[in-house]
Amino acid sequence: MSTGHDGFGFRLTVVNSGPVIPAELVPALFEPFCRLHDRIGSEHGIGLGLPIVRSVVQNHGGVVTAEALPAGGLSCQVVLPSAHPVQR
Repeated sequence: MSTGHDGFGFRLTVVNSGPVIPAELVPALFEPFCRLHDRIGSEHGIGLGLPIVRSVVQNHGGVVTAEALPAGGLSCQVVLPSAHPVQR
């Protein structure tokens, strides 16, 4: 996990490990109840994590993106606008 600020907004990046995810499937992970490998309803969740993150971030004027990593897992980035832009 890492954080940062660029003068216009705050950035939070979370990188995890896991199975290789085909890049074309990443957008679907932001849809409610979508899980890879048919894990809906399993003990590991029901596919609401990233949809909830997206909803909260968008309601605060931000953007969330995810990128599949070549070795497996995801890199997710949340960018939220500053209430008052920082002058540098």
